Amino acid sequence: MQGIFLTSYDKFVKVLTSLGVGLKRIKKIAPELQKLKEKHEWSVQIMDELFERSEFIYKHRDAGIKRGKLSSEEEDEHDDMEETFMSVKGDKKLPEKEETDGIALMAVKNGVVEIVEKFLKEFPATIHDRDKHMKTMLILAAANRHPPIYKSLTKEDVHSKTAFLRADSHENNVLHAAAKYNENRPWPIPGVALQMQWEIKWFEFVKASIPRGITFRPNQDEKTPEEVFSISHKDLLKDGRDWLIKTSESCSVVAALIAGVAFATTASVPGGTLDTSGKPIFEKQLAFQVFSISSLIALCFAFTALVMFLAIITSRFQEKDFTRSLPLKLLLGLSSLFVSIGATLVCFCTGHFFMIGDRLKNAAYPVYALTCFPASIFAAFQFPLYIDLLRGLFWNPFNHRHRWFF
Repeated sequence: MQGIFLTSYDKFVKVLTSLGVGLKRIKKIAPELQKLKEKHEWSVQIMDELFERSEFIYKHRDAGIKRGKLSSEEEDEHDDMEETFMSVKGDKKLPEKEETDGIALMAVKNGVVEIVEKFLKEFPATIHDRDKHMKTMLILAAANRHPPIYKSLTKEDVHSKTAFLRADSHENNVLHAAAKYNENRPWPIPGVALQMQWEIKWFEFVKASIPRGITFRPNQDEKTPEEVFSISHKDLLKDGRDWLIKTSESCSVVAALIAGVAFATTASVPGGTLDTSGKPIFEKQLAFQVFSISSLIALCFAFTALVMFLAIITSRFQEKDFTRSLPLKLLLGLSSLFVSIGATLVCFCTGHFFMIGDRLKNAAYPVYALTCFPASIFAAFQFPLYIDLLRGLFWNPFNHRHRWFF
């Protein structure tokens, strides 16, 4: 995760530099980012120095295992063993603590992918380590929601099928860990509905990473991973449903008002019609054509938004609906609402254009701009939600190791 942060920070600095912002100014704008970057660089340097100067020994009962990749025989020997790390300085050994997790396990819990990869490279048997609750590195990575670490642990040259079969002291396997909701590890995306969407995607991602032919038995409470997911996400599902209903109800009121105004506007003709032919008097003027088209667009998109929000309100709100159905309806509803608001403002400005004289036309332009300002503020406030919906629907965050965290 820290490596992802570094990439984002470097891009941030390059963008500001290209805009003519000096490094001193950048440090003033983002002092915390600079401090985090320096701490990360120092941590990586310290880690490399420790691996170079210290003599780490990986213990397996009474026999030490040297660095390097394990053979298949050594891999089988470690399947049901507990292992711990310790460092040796000279001939004096540091005392071992049974209740203290090893460095690799702590790195997995805190999402430090560099340390985890370093241990996996130097000591491949690290993947079999367990904490005091008998949780393996795979289980900890799935439970603490660390996609980069989980992907490193599930590489073909690192893991074995037996690593997926291991369970903790409560018979929870890696899929049970991914199914259980962790309130202390929320995803970097706002909104309970989108949190639910990412939780489903994470569970499906872990489930897809399990090799074929492996089936999991229920845990100590006789619960399958799917049942654990439904039980632990019950409150999140309820909160997401309430948020979607409130948002849809509020937006549907606005859509209904715009639809009513747009319907009345489409039935009116600025300037009237000719008595002989019934055609509009300003038919050939550009402002009238813009008025006619914008009123029709406002009416169509307002009705579309209203239908989408009503579809959300009347939805069954099942778990699978949060993956694509509900976010897609909300995205279409918000998009249609934004378009209808903009079209209504254009329709108002062009219709009012016929009512003012030629001398006041230039003075009316700033007034039109001020009229559009509240709608622009509303769109700016809703734009982050709009982007998050697009990300959740058309971008899988767990297939991009260095860009999933924003």
